[in-house]
Amino acid sequence: MIAPKDQPQPDKNALVRARITALALGLLTIISLLLLVYAYIQKAEAEKNMREALAQKQLYEQCQLENEKAMQAVQESLRMADMERARAEENYLHSLQEIEKTKANRK
Repeated sequence: MIAPKDQPQPDKNALVRARITALALGLLTIISLLLLVYAYIQKAEAEKNMREALAQKQLYEQCQLENEKAMQAVQESLRMADMERARAEENYLHSLQEIEKTKANRK
């Protein structure tokens, strides 16, 4: 289109600057859209990692409860073993006393 003679012709430098500005803004828009997609992908991965972490935490707590039950069973077994050992020692001492009495009675 040809500009009428009463309107000034646009400056060629201004036209080049406008095109460069439009190109720069277009590139910045494309970069911001790419960063938006990247952020969305990272968010999805973070949510997946959070679900996995929560599942691992639940598994840890379950194992911790099982470990506590096992420790209680071990402590009960140790208590019973101590009682049995004490009873065996008593029986041993009682047997020694009986042997001594038997020896004393034979003399």
